[in-house]
Amino acid sequence: MDYCWRQWLPGPCTAVVVSLQWWRARAGSESDPCGRLIVKYAGPLAVASMGLACGVAVLQAAGQPVPSAMSAETSRELLTRYCLTCHNDVLAERGTVPATFEHLDLTNVRADAEVWERVVRKLRLGMMPPVGRPRPEQATYDRFVAWLEAELDQGASSDPGRPAVRRLTEAEYINAVDSLLAVEADQRWLLFPADDVDEQGFATSGDVLSISPALFERYLAAANRISRLAVGDPTVGPGFAAASYETPRLLYQDDRMSEGLPFGSRGGMAVRHYFPVDGEYEITIRLRRMIYDYIVGMREPQQLDVRLDDVLLERFTVGDAERHGYPSAYTFFGTIRGDPDWEEYVSKGADAHLNLRFQAAAGLHTVGIVFADARTEATGVLERRLSGFSLSGRGFYHDNAAVARVDIVGPHSVTGPGDTPSRRQLFSCRPEVLSDEEPCARQILSGLARRAYRRPATNDDVETLMRFYERGKADRGLEGGIQKAVERLLGSP
Repeated sequence: MDYCWRQWLPGPCTAVVVSLQWWRARAGSESDPCGRLIVKYAGPLAVASMGLACGVAVLQAAGQPVPSAMSAETSRELLTRYCLTCHNDVLAERGTVPATFEHLDLTNVRADAEVWERVVRKLRLGMMPPVGRPRPEQATYDRFVAWLEAELDQGASSDPGRPAVRRLTEAEYINAVDSLLAVEADQRWLLFPADDVDEQGFATSGDVLSISPALFERYLAAANRISRLAVGDPTVGPGFAAASYETPRLLYQDDRMSEGLPFGSRGGMAVRHYFPVDGEYEITIRLRRMIYDYIVGMREPQQLDVRLDDVLLERFTVGDAERHGYPSAYTFFGTIRGDPDWEEYVSKGADAHLNLRFQAAAGLHTVGIVFADARTEATGVLERRLSGFSLSGRGFYHDNAAVARVDIVGPHSVTGPGDTPSRRQLFSCRPEVLSDEEPCARQILSGLARRAYRRPATNDDVETLMRFYERGKADRGLEGGIQKAVERLLGSP
């Protein structure tokens, strides 16, 4: 009964006398000495007396000094008296208890830190000693737990290990670039290797986020490309922003394929492409071929549209191959050939003219390549959809035409750096005279460093970027200097 009071009322309150009525439940466990307890107060006077006594006792306890810490010797005596009855070699060998305390060295708690950590958890939950076993006074109990935790903490902090230099993960780097410069970095040209994971499955641990010379070169190349995209470098060549976009070979293109494509369309693709500067670009479209290299869907004429942000740039006509001669058998398997002109058209010429040069403003745009959907439904027995090898290896070529690949190259000619969200975010000031360039550059780089480092930028931070600014300024003025400073900033992940 005394144990139950220590569990439910603060220690100083146990001296309060109240009327109690308690009993054990019939199905109560022998391991639960308290059973079921109902506390009944003798009356309003008893309740008031109890509250007053508890309040005074707690205030008195709060004013008392903290008990002195225990020593290894007194802790050993406590362990021997209350714990070794169960946690001894005999019961540990039988498997009755998970560990024995007979040979643990309390003068060197760190040597068995794993065992003592489990002991602390049990003690904090009040699970040791078990219910019904003798227990020390609560003050002694708390002093032992505090001493044990202090010994464990002291041992853990004596050798913290070697701190790893942590870099950003790939996702963190891409998000940081988007936040700093409003540039959507693309993993297809970043070419970062996949981040490793530790033994717990986390990819954000500093132990696995190391950096090798090869990976550092990838970061330098990415920093150069991203900085030129952000500033709008007019010296970029046609291959700088070149990209190829492909569709899966087994993808059916008989319906609207994307939210970025108009209603009433079929097949094709919508891609988000970043144009580095204002200028002229070129797009090349290649149609899907079947296993014997015949272009699929050339029997009927079809319209293929090229769109830039929902604006029609060009409309091509493909198909109607029978105008070029007698075709081969419908189920062509390389044995029955058609007329030479027909063969030339369906194998090479049907998509040879699908090239277009167009003007595009700098920034991120949606390029749509799409067929006009047929307004009629096929009659007769519907053909069963194929998949897997049956689809990739089929010999039919009279299906709907489909887009296989889209190549975008450029700029071929540059008309200006453009007005992009990146430039508006980066160039917070515009000097009107030459003498204002350096203060403006310092203002831009100070703000950029503050947001990149997520703290107030120091003079050393800004001066490092200003040295790179001076190098770039010698080639292309203010914008060239800012581009070099941004490249230096992004090259340190």
